[in-house]
Amino acid sequence: MKDIRSILLLGLSLLALPIPVSAQSGIRFTRDIDSLMQSYVTTHDLPGLAIGLVQGDQLVWSEQYDHKGQQNKQQEPLVYNIASVAKPFVATAILLLVQEGKLSLDDPVVQYLPYFRLDSRFTAAITIRQLLTHTSGLPSVAYEDAYTYERVNTADDALEQYIRSLGDVKLQFKPGKKYSYSNVGYEVLGQLIAELSGQTFEAFMTARLFEPLQMQETSYFPQDFDQSRIAQPHDGHPYQPTAGVPYNREFSPSGNLFTTVPDLGRWMSFMLQQGVLDDFAPLEQGSFELLVSEQVDTGEGEFVGLSWYTMTSGSGEIIFHDGQDLGYRALLLLFPGPGIGVVALVNHLDADCNEIINLLLRSIRY
Repeated sequence: MKDIRSILLLGLSLLALPIPVSAQSGIRFTRDIDSLMQSYVTTHDLPGLAIGLVQGDQLVWSEQYDHKGQQNKQQEPLVYNIASVAKPFVATAILLLVQEGKLSLDDPVVQYLPYFRLDSRFTAAITIRQLLTHTSGLPSVAYEDAYTYERVNTADDALEQYIRSLGDVKLQFKPGKKYSYSNVGYEVLGQLIAELSGQTFEAFMTARLFEPLQMQETSYFPQDFDQSRIAQPHDGHPYQPTAGVPYNREFSPSGNLFTTVPDLGRWMSFMLQQGVLDDFAPLEQGSFELLVSEQVDTGEGEFVGLSWYTMTSGSGEIIFHDGQDLGYRALLLLFPGPGIGVVALVNHLDADCNEIINLLLRSIRY
């Protein structure tokens, strides 16, 4: 699976904060955060880490560390594959199409993609909302070796070809019966976006979200970047580079998004401010609330909204998504109460981003 639902300690660090939350107060570190992060990277044999902290509309701190645990203060932000942390962008795009009257969440998928066929008599019952909330019954992947990236399609119509190839895929259960994480569902959503917009999936996402958010170093195409700036993926201990940067245009909607911590800082600020950043406010309030509202109990200690996961601790509501791909791990957390967001990106398959973020959160006061 691309994602691991193992976020058990989130928010506990904020319980230790003795100073009352104040929107006017600044964040300060109570420990030498650089020494802590440097020690963590070297002790856990990680090739690299990029991490960022947002308060309100500002990225108040970010840093990146190499395999020796050294800071790279003069280096441009490295580019990471954020894997399934990209899924909430897809959900946001779907809501833009809903607002434009091009679809409704409870419409069946086949209404817009008549070539969407599965090995199931329930195919026609699958709705767009079920894809967004992982309740469609679709499996996590369509074929066993999907994320070894041994079969790669980079054509402009790769996504449509992939959706048309799902005829042998069986549903795990009747649509709507329960929650079960599915990357395939988001790949179908990506083709829905392309079909209804008349653009490629990537072009729509760039024009309607990344460019207005001024996420200028965010792309589904790794070739858009100077290759020396891409954090190369690794696995194993001692760590070794994988065969290459994971990329398949068939999987762009479910992951395979490349970006930097500063760009994700823009995204976190957009989310923390109820879908508004600078003059960009694409979602009506009701749409934004739907995006992060509890839709389905996952049975794993949290709820899923429209892609975003939510849970509540003593520190209040937490909104999050994590990601895992070949050689990469990522985790993004939002604390709407105090208006804080944090993201950790690591170019190692076995990294524990939850542990890294808790280390950071336990070291701040505000």
